[in-house]
Amino acid sequence: MTELRIVYSAEARADLRALEDHIAERDGQLRADMVLGRIEETIHILAFMPGMGRPRPYLREGTRAFAVAPWTVIYEPLPELDGIRVIRVVDGRRDLPEIFR
Repeated sequence: MTELRIVYSAEARADLRALEDHIAERDGQLRADMVLGRIEETIHILAFMPGMGRPRPYLREGTRAFAVAPWTVIYEPLPELDGIRVIRVVDGRRDLPEIFR
């Protein structure tokens, strides 16, 4: 079996750093580590099963979204279906159509 790949966009990396900083400042580093761990675990599951997410009308074709409440992982399956490219990790309570316009 081919090893699954997870490719992060610069924006996704920045999203994760900002999320960690925000949670660590507000609730402590342990809580930030737990939240980031949950998101990373979900990203690994999505790399294994990239069809789990769903298309959304405000995303370009082939791009999918999957909630890790309250955050949303925006990603696209890699061409050979051997992983995913994480585009963004955003708070799902935000105006996502406006962000992705």
